[in-house]
Amino acid sequence: MLTKSNLVRLSEPAKPSETPIHVPDPAAALRPRDRRRQGVALTRATVKKLTLPLGKNDHVFWDDALTGFGLRLQGAKRTWIIQY
Repeated sequence: MLTKSNLVRLSEPAKPSETPIHVPDPAAALRPRDRRRQGVALTRATVKKLTLPLGKNDHVFWDDALTGFGLRLQGAKRTWIIQY
């Protein structure tokens, strides 16, 4: 049952307890250190074995030990990336 005490007017600001706890930072997707979850050890052996994920034409594999260092795969083309 709805009562006046249960209703919140839309013009009232949200109380601090009702605000979201975590708001993702849109710029975080651009930082290589935040993409470390995809990190791999970029050794000669692993670089030879890397392939594009299914359904993708372009992908960057970031090194898990060296922040900002990665390998970009575009079809058969491979390009080393250094992002600072």
